[in-house]
Amino acid sequence: MREKIALFLCDCHHSLKNIDFDAVREKAEKLEGVVHVGLSSALCLKEELEGMASAVREKGADRVVIAACSPRLSEPIFRNAIQEAGLN
Repeated sequence: MREKIALFLCDCHHSLKNIDFDAVREKAEKLEGVVHVGLSSALCLKEELEGMASAVREKGADRVVIAACSPRLSEPIFRNAIQEAGLN
């Protein structure tokens, strides 16, 4: 079975200026198995988390990759959103 990966990128309110997020998104969209690539400036906000869960469900993703700020700050928030989408 081929994996379906949803990738979520966050530039943390435009504070991560040393990364070209548009270029990362363009390249990631072409990778095998990637079914969704989202780019946000505040992935930890409620509406963005709901959008993330919705994208996971709609695209049938069975894997999630989140590239955002420190896991110490947001890992529990992201973990809960992914669990609400039906993934462990």
